[in-house]
Amino acid sequence: MLDAACRAQCGLSLKAARLMDEDSLRALLPREAQLRLSMLLSAYAETALTDEEDAAPMQARSLRLMLASAEGPEAASALAAMLDGLMRASLPLLPAEDLLTCAAFFREDGRYDLMDNAAFFLWETLPPAGKDKHRAALSALYNGLDEARLSACGLTRGDVKDSLRLLNDERMVKP
Repeated sequence: MLDAACRAQCGLSLKAARLMDEDSLRALLPREAQLRLSMLLSAYAETALTDEEDAAPMQARSLRLMLASAEGPEAASALAAMLDGLMRASLPLLPAEDLLTCAAFFREDGRYDLMDNAAFFLWETLPPAGKDKHRAALSALYNGLDEARLSACGLTRGDVKDSLRLLNDERMVKP
């Protein structure tokens, strides 16, 4: 069933899509087909791959295709929950750049809670040298956040300050 959907929506078999590298898929497929393929690959990972070690790399591929195909706030809103699920499913395999891209994606969508989660996941996985490298980019995510959206996401200005303290290696203060 997934193979038939892949052929109909993307113009190639699911097996071919699984075997092709991501750059080739992005070059071959228009953005809409990339998005559809990312969803199909995620569904394949969830239904056909029973071993988590096999499923996680497929979820990571799905996440990267989704990020590459998503454009603009309307696409971001529709994809935030799926992207968060893929990020969590493939977390151990994601390089810092993918997590930073996820955080930026969630910020653009106004999902500051998910942005904060992605930033925290990234921060927790970085070695000290990586923290120095990514500190400025992560801190920039927290600048200029809209108060109404913060509240809608269940966050406060104090939560933002705590996150910034963490990024600056200060001890987190829990209320």
